[in-house]
Amino acid sequence: LFQAITGGVDWADMLKPLMEHISPWLVLPVCIYIGFGTFALMNIVTGVFVESALESARREKERFLLHTVENLFKTTDEDQSGDISWNEFQDKLHTSSM
Repeated sequence: LFQAITGGVDWADMLKPLMEHISPWLVLPVCIYIGFGTFALMNIVTGVFVESALESARREKERFLLHTVENLFKTTDEDQSGDISWNEFQDKLHTSSM
């Protein structure tokens, strides 16, 4: 059954002896099992991909925020002292970037 789910054995090769020698009705539960296993496997693969994409988006958003704040502080510190004085802060408070 594992090989049928992962593509190692063709379904027809596996189900033909079951249909001919035991019962054609047993093909239905096997097909349901293989379908369920395939969907479960695809769900895991999709989950890993989505988790990776979300983590990448979170890191990119954090980088963008840090870059924006760094530029904001650089433009606010007009005298390049490394500190933002109260007057510098008040002057930039009503700009669109704040």
